[in-house]
Amino acid sequence: MTDLYQSQRAMRNLRRQAMQRGVIAVMDIGTFKVACLILKFGVSDGPREGSGVGSMAGQAAFRVIGAGTTCSRGVRFGEIAAMRETERAVRTALQNAQKMAQTRVDHAILTFSGGELRSYGLEGNVEIEADRSGDALLVRIAPTGAALNGPLSINLVRFLPMRSSRITSGENAGLELEYTNIVDGWSVLGEWNGREPVEIRATLEGEHPAAVLVQQPGPGAIVAAALAE
Repeated sequence: MTDLYQSQRAMRNLRRQAMQRGVIAVMDIGTFKVACLILKFGVSDGPREGSGVGSMAGQAAFRVIGAGTTCSRGVRFGEIAAMRETERAVRTALQNAQKMAQTRVDHAILTFSGGELRSYGLEGNVEIEADRSGDALLVRIAPTGAALNGPLSINLVRFLPMRSSRITSGENAGLELEYTNIVDGWSVLGEWNGREPVEIRATLEGEHPAAVLVQQPGPGAIVAAALAE
């Protein structure tokens, strides 16, 4: 975690130095196009009061000296699907903007939006227990590190450990295959804010085992799981 913070601090210092040198690129990577603007900063006494413009590392006066766009490649529905194709599109837009500005930039700010973006600035650990006694289930969940961004869904999954099935058609006709961990039930026990410990009681009918999953919305990533047998 310390290395991550040091890396972020170093990146902020590089951005500040680039802005103080006077030239920086701002890029937007979209599904249909990639756009780049090159900004040249000048001397300023600061933003006008009430203008809503921040100081931007002490540089509030700037003008656009270069612009470039190109068709986006390698991006599907807001997510990068082919990294090399996306890299080519980024390079093309940046080179076009540099050609118009007649200068090169050594620092760029990239913006990217998508449906499954995640921030890894903080990593949270979750401790989960699922105690079963007969038909009674007690679930305990608590953060052991940094808090997670809630709400998180607490799901109860019922499954069969194993089942055999005879295949009656197709290339495997006549064979009897064994399947394991077959889900035969799914229910939501509740939500968790990711910050405070929580206890949930539920009823488990039957002998089939169950699993408790703590999952991000979406459905998204599973951040913790416990087996209740």
